[in-house]
Amino acid sequence: MTILMDLSPDLETLHSGMRNHWKRGLRAASRSRLEVEEGSGEELFKSFLDIYREMVSRKGFVPGADIDQFGLMQAQLPEDLKMKILLCRSEDCVCAGLISSAIGRSAIYLFGATGNDGMTSNGSYLLHWKLIESLKRRGVSIYNLYGINPKKNPGTYRFKSELA
Repeated sequence: MTILMDLSPDLETLHSGMRNHWKRGLRAASRSRLEVEEGSGEELFKSFLDIYREMVSRKGFVPGADIDQFGLMQAQLPEDLKMKILLCRSEDCVCAGLISSAIGRSAIYLFGATGNDGMTSNGSYLLHWKLIESLKRRGVSIYNLYGINPKKNPGTYRFKSELA
């Protein structure tokens, strides 16, 4: 199942369309002392990899895509086509991250991760909202939250479906 989010409404309308659980997560993250860093550089990608691998180990799942191949692609892409990396920091550690790609008027969520230290930070809520704000500024109208199996991964399905 793929979830597409229509970004054509204004931010206030998008926010009001979220489910209450998602709004609470975003409010909690906004009250915390979280900092968001975004870019496309190799160091950000490496920092994301650390928490991604931590999450894969914690959850014990087999990723559907080889993230290292995406790292090789990132190094070869021209700057305007590079994937966007957003990291959420809590004090001195990266607690959550996401990687997306936007070309033209559409964007896709490629990878997301919450590190062991970020399990209570709600950083993923803040990252998705910051990404949505950025995509809207760039004129992106469709945000593809990527495929999800509601039976095999109900938590991630809930997170994505309550956003969109």
